[in-house]
Amino acid sequence: MGETSLIDRIINNYGSKVIRYECILSYASLDNLSKCVTDYFLEDIENYVFDSYKSLFQYVFDKSTEESFLLVLDNINALGCADLIQEFIIKYRNRSKMKLVMSDCSFTDYLIRLDELDFETASQFYPEYSLSDRLKIYSIFGGNPFFNSLTDSDKT
Repeated sequence: MGETSLIDRIINNYGSKVIRYECILSYASLDNLSKCVTDYFLEDIENYVFDSYKSLFQYVFDKSTEESFLLVLDNINALGCADLIQEFIIKYRNRSKMKLVMSDCSFTDYLIRLDELDFETASQFYPEYSLSDRLKIYSIFGGNPFFNSLTDSDKT
């Protein structure tokens, strides 16, 4: 399963309070990220652009102490501000209600090791199957998220 599929699954499971920004190299800019953030928090203000990444992330992390939301920064290295975000993570780690997902991140202090899924978690890929069938599938694919995502209840 690729990064995009994992991110999509996280977003679908999280709910409605999601800010997602895909940092495509030719598109990544302070202006575009500002629009994404203001569309979420400041719906009544159009075309507001933060004066720096620092002020933008200061605003986002301050908001994270007030409300819970998911911030997804896909391909964060294109913005060139991963170190700045790391500073805010450290500063707000005990106060923030925000869940943060970053892909292609250049710092390694907060790596998450993704091990194989246990039976119960892997079974969530095919909830419509009987317990017996789920055991059979798990015995074949194990806890590999990619292979488990390929199951199709329309096929035998």
